[in-house]
This record gives sequence, C-alpha cells and structure tokens, in this order.
Amino acid sequence: MSGQQQQETIVHEPSEEFVDSTNVSEFMREYGIADYDELIERTTTDLEGVDDSGVEWFWDTLPDYLDIDFYEEYDQVRDDSAGPQFSEWYPGGELNLAHNVVDRHAEVDSETRNTVACIWEGEPGDVREITYHELARQSNKVANYLESKGID
Repeated sequence: MSGQQQQETIVHEPSEEFVDSTNVSEFMREYGIADYDELIERTTTDLEGVDDSGVEWFWDTLPDYLDIDFYEEYDQVRDDSAGPQFSEWYPGGELNLAHNVVDRHAEVDSETRNTVACIWEGEPGDVREITYHELARQSNKVANYLESKGID
C-alpha cells in the first residue's frame, strides 16, 4: 500500500460474557494463563521451568482437552523431519471427523443431542436451527445414499 495509510477497523467486538464462555478462555483458566500474549507464549515456546508449555505440549494436550476420540492413537504429536512447513500432525493416529463433530453429540444419552448444532440463514433472512440429532439423521441419509451408489 505505497503512499496510503492502512487503517485498522474493528468490525466486531464480542462481549466479555461471550469471550468468557469460549473453549479458549476455559483452557486458559484451567492452565493458569492470564491473557492472550501469555497464551501465545505458552503454546509456542518451551519455557524453562514451565512443564505446561511449548508446541508439543499444547498439541498433545488439545485432543484430551477437547475430548477428541482417536480410533487409533497417534505415535507422536508431529513429525517435522521433512521441515516444519511439511509437518505431519498426529502420525499413526486415525479418527473419524463425523463422529467427533456430530455423531457423539447426537447419541441417545448425550446431553447435547437436542441442542443446536448449526444455524442456517437464507438470503431473505429466514433462519433454521438444526440440532445434533437432526444433523446426524440428515448426514446419515446422505451417507447411505452415497453408499448405495457405490461411493465410500
């Protein structure tokens, strides 16, 4: 932008109540992280004398913290032997994204079964809220149709 000043405009500022309700804020409270700058430092740097710090610690802690189900456990957090830009994350691990994002939340005994999973808004402004249960039913219909057509 030669000759022009770039102006920063804040488009949206979430409420403090919303920020406090997020997984990131909960994670920070659980690990005694005071603010965003400390979060960045603790999750990117191996700090001397701080066991709960560094890239490996953060990415190894996250699956348990977020309760991500691996069908096959990973061998290590990452393999960056080909260079950090070519990192392979969770090598050896296998997971099912649909299970982690929808299916487990739609199970009969899940507290989230009848909570909103997705909010859809159409062009004219009509809104539809879809629960985890309904989202699982609809996605299973699509999966069953694709399977019936030989698409796995």
